[in-house]
Amino acid sequence: MLSITLDTKQLDLIVKDGDKFLVSREGEKALLKFLEIKKRLEEAEEKLKELIKKRMEEEKITKVEGENVKIIKRFFGNRYKVKDPELVKQTGFGKVKEYVLPDNEAIETYIEETGKLPDGIEINDKRQEQVVISSTKKNED
Repeated sequence: MLSITLDTKQLDLIVKDGDKFLVSREGEKALLKFLEIKKRLEEAEEKLKELIKKRMEEEKITKVEGENVKIIKRFFGNRYKVKDPELVKQTGFGKVKEYVLPDNEAIETYIEETGKLPDGIEINDKRQEQVVISSTKKNED
């Protein structure tokens, strides 16, 4: 039986010391180690998914469920794509959706000039803020 060991105590220490990046080289080393581990796990996951997909296709299986793990092979996105939008609209085999996106530059300029938001625009209170951690080292692969 294959066994993979991840030293979770070391990982906990990396997470605990990661915020020290703001003030120390040790914190930066902790974050870099975390990014290396994350990258290796993501690469291993992609290779594993490729192997599982190939085997599922050979066995003509779309779902496997064990006691603790479930694997499903499924598609994402639309099954069909529109080749001729006008024809599809005429024949009724498509739906037309219209999106209006805010023009941030125009809105910012308007706010600078008038001190207020344009009519019909409001601050997006659901906007999420994230901290992004990335390595500045070049890939050595």
